[in-house]
Amino acid sequence: MLWVMYIENIVREKHLILNLVKVQGHSGDRFNDLADDYAKLGGISENVLDIDFVSVNSKLKILPHFHNHPIEQKIRKFTISTLRIFNCAEWTRLQSQRSNFSDRQISWKSSWTLFKNLTGFRCNRVKKNTDWAFAFKVFHKALPLGHLLKVRRPALYGKMGCVKCGSPDEETWTHFISCDPQNEIWKELHDNLILDLRPMLRKHARDEVSDSQIDQLIFALIGSTDDSIAFRLFKQLACEGKISCHHSNLIKSKLHLSSSLGLKVDALIILMFLYLFKKMIWIPRCALQIKWEDSQDIDQKLKMTNTPRAAPPSTIKICHPNTSRQEITNNLILREVDVAPIQILDDLPIFEVEPEQIERTEQYDRTAKKLEAARMTWTRISNYVQHYYLEDWIPRLSKYLNKVTRFGDEIWDKQQPDGD
Repeated sequence: MLWVMYIENIVREKHLILNLVKVQGHSGDRFNDLADDYAKLGGISENVLDIDFVSVNSKLKILPHFHNHPIEQKIRKFTISTLRIFNCAEWTRLQSQRSNFSDRQISWKSSWTLFKNLTGFRCNRVKKNTDWAFAFKVFHKALPLGHLLKVRRPALYGKMGCVKCGSPDEETWTHFISCDPQNEIWKELHDNLILDLRPMLRKHARDEVSDSQIDQLIFALIGSTDDSIAFRLFKQLACEGKISCHHSNLIKSKLHLSSSLGLKVDALIILMFLYLFKKMIWIPRCALQIKWEDSQDIDQKLKMTNTPRAAPPSTIKICHPNTSRQEITNNLILREVDVAPIQILDDLPIFEVEPEQIERTEQYDRTAKKLEAARMTWTRISNYVQHYYLEDWIPRLSKYLNKVTRFGDEIWDKQQPDGD
């Protein structure tokens, strides 16, 4: 509205006589008339950002409102927050995140603490960037499993089953984290996780917390065995880089920690689990996929080309070597598996859906997600204006990290290269 002031100054300085005449333009244009109708509705609606001009003089004074509530912060910051809330609301509508907002109570601040320790100026080494990339993929269930490879390159991976157990079943996320053909992988991971958690929890716990209490906390979090219900529930979220609110509150209560220190311990537990998960589950699985690709004559050049190739003959069986995980060499691990996708997907399919169904409903799903996100945004903005409150699944914009929740670099100094 500054142009109003400029016009007023020119009229006063030039001693002009200004007559305002309304000119009706674009009459008869269907879309312009529709825009005019919406503008008129917005003019009489209470659900608008109303900037009330107190005076129009040398000093411009405004009092912005949203839904009849004054905005008690800079309008630029409020606008940025509004756009960020919409982006976060649209993110919650992704297939990989929908279930997280239905019945599961997740400690989002714990996951954001983990990511903040791996990004920004704290990402001071290649290992941290690698950990961030892996955590980001598991957080969105975007690891290149069989069902995603079939969508990206159906001609190459159309007949691919589960490379771990050798079954023709589609390798979905649920199948991947539960598949254990030798009944030893998750047991070994569970035992190693207990050994890693003990010294870390002892280091951050208060002095009055005994070792037996720490052991009780560990068994409450992940159970005493790998087939316990506690470990299955913990594994289901930890494989996605998340932890439940119940476990987060339990950690703070049993170790007598503050909220900030509790978030740090939560994030460290997630990071430790992801290290073991990547080393013992994901990298051996990638090596098995490479052997399957070799059996199907799929080389790196063929995976990177845009030219489709006919699917392998049905007579070729799924390659499932009977070698132990210890026999997997570093040469197999060093070979690239997670290649850049040829097909760019707006959202990754989680359920078993045919590719043609995805293409047919893609535009509808995208529009529906935006509408749902807009409704969520409206409610969250109202809470933000009235109570200055943002829900935990909306991360804060601050690029600075509380020193209490900051990891030490010794974590990455102890880690050995895993061949990424």
